[in-house]
Amino acid sequence: MADTGVESSTEQKPSGTEQGGNVTDLQKQLEQAIAERKKANEEAAAYRLKEKERLEKEQAEQGKFQELTATLQKERDEQAAKLQALEAQHTEAIGKLTAIETARKTELLNKIPENLRADFQNFDLNGLETAVKLVIVNTNSTGSERGNGAAAATQNNTPTVPFAGNNSALINKLTSLIG
Repeated sequence: MADTGVESSTEQKPSGTEQGGNVTDLQKQLEQAIAERKKANEEAAAYRLKEKERLEKEQAEQGKFQELTATLQKERDEQAAKLQALEAQHTEAIGKLTAIETARKTELLNKIPENLRADFQNFDLNGLETAVKLVIVNTNSTGSERGNGAAAATQNNTPTVPFAGNNSALINKLTSLIG
């Protein structure tokens, strides 16, 4: 049986030209595989290089982003501090303005006779000033019941007429009637 094993192995051996053809094909296939592997290695190296550059660029952008974020946060904090300072000044100014308006309103209400003050307490400052002018003029013009009211100062509005002269009898008569 061992002889049959040898015979079968000899039967499978191809001729010398067939072996040479197979070797050449195998060498071509090997060279082709080596070339493909070399090309794949070059492509992988190029890919790794591109990926490394992309990562470096991404890290640089991330660093810039973090730097910008820190700068913006710093500016935001500064603006928030300025805003708080302005709000404090605004609150203080509003307090002062309210105090001034309250004092002025109290002053104006004190100028109005006591029996009329309740009617004017809800007026705003401008309305109250106008009302006080009207009330004081009316009160001064009528005087009190005794006739010793605070009379408004009267100005001498004597017209001077250049063509008639100041000594004219007509001007004197009109002046006495007006004033």
